[in-house]
Amino acid sequence: MKILKVNSAVIRQNNSSYNSQNKKFENKGKSYNISFFGTIDKLLTSSALKDLDHFKEFTIREYRTMPNAPLETLRRIYDEFSKKFVIPTFHNDVLTCHDYAASIMKTALDNTYGENNYVVFTIGRSLSSIGKVLGYRIGENNVTNVPMSDASRFNKALHLSTQKIKGDLNKFSQFIENKQDIFVPDKNYVLTDYCITENSLQGAVNLFKYIWGSKMNIFSLNFTEVISKSYEKSLGNQLKNFLYNETFKPYSFVEQCMELGDVENSFVNIKKAPANKKLVWFKLLDNEISNM
Repeated sequence: MKILKVNSAVIRQNNSSYNSQNKKFENKGKSYNISFFGTIDKLLTSSALKDLDHFKEFTIREYRTMPNAPLETLRRIYDEFSKKFVIPTFHNDVLTCHDYAASIMKTALDNTYGENNYVVFTIGRSLSSIGKVLGYRIGENNVTNVPMSDASRFNKALHLSTQKIKGDLNKFSQFIENKQDIFVPDKNYVLTDYCITENSLQGAVNLFKYIWGSKMNIFSLNFTEVISKSYEKSLGNQLKNFLYNETFKPYSFVEQCMELGDVENSFVNIKKAPANKKLVWFKLLDNEISNM
């Protein structure tokens, strides 16, 4: 694993320019939302960014069919883009934390289930982009990002039965079964999420067991615990701060999804996604390919 240089002091929960309530970075009285950067509008609308249209899902296959010249151009634009941010190291720290997160998650899963013996479902938005990076390492078909918000509601039997009556459970099961072959006896199906109370992760597990409990081996991975046991404390602390402050949600490949029946329509429209988001997605993929 290649770890990028990280500034571990960029974000700290109690003494930082990060405002955890409105999710903005502040400097000298100005606020900078991480989705929009007025100082580089021209850069983000440059014709060179049309090269990003090559990516429909940001897969390894798409990357490897792209000529080297546009790849170099996108790398240069990303470098210019990241330097213009109010905290110049921010985006490199985001990349580093994704690299680290995918590494410690893979290690935890390999140690528990054995390499190539598991399939991962990342629940909701918090770990969506981390799951994407994990997929580059264990096989993109082995990671499924499930749009699901407030999964703690599935801890209530009444809510589950209501969803069944509405027909939403059937829609959800069709979605999952189209993404994964869930009837492989020896496979382990692991649901993971960033947890504060673990109620949402347990709710997701209850939902899966309610539908497929007798047909698939369902387990859970509290990623917060994985971070706490990780080998690099400074990176682990920064990763926890990023996750706690929802820093990765703007880079999620799924939207907020409060209804199981909406799961199919809760993926980000990559074609219409803003350029800054696609640049980060590109760089995550670019770094992975470079380190293979």
